Amino acid sequence: MIGGISLAEAFLISKSPKAEPNLKQLTKYSKTIGIILLIVGIIEVIDIIINFDIIRIVFEIAPITGIIFIVAVLFSIISGLILSGETVYSKLANPDGIKNFIAKLETKKTTIGIISIVSGAYLIIWRVIKFRL
Repeated sequence: MIGGISLAEAFLISKSPKAEPNLKQLTKYSKTIGIILLIVGIIEVIDIIINFDIIRIVFEIAPITGIIFIVAVLFSIISGLILSGETVYSKLANPDGIKNFIAKLETKKTTIGIISIVSGAYLIIWRVIKFRL
């Protein structure tokens, strides 16, 4: 959710100019947030692969929640790539391919941020009240 807020910063400021000082403080840490999101996203993908039976049960019991969980994990990785900047992909063997991919994603930054915020908020609410859809 924090990564989504960082990505949708311009949109959030346009809707609430009073939030600008707080969002600017968050922006200072965007590379660190991006690296953490990328690492957590990759760990979650590995966890999904290892525990696929549990994910299948979640899809049977609460299919919307399962879909939103998968979306949240994917957007965690995408947000991490965008926010971490060159810190991560400059270390790869072929950084140009990732750089071009990220450049395309940059144009969708606000949309990615809003989806990350909504999916993160949904999962937090679901976790707190454990409703089933």
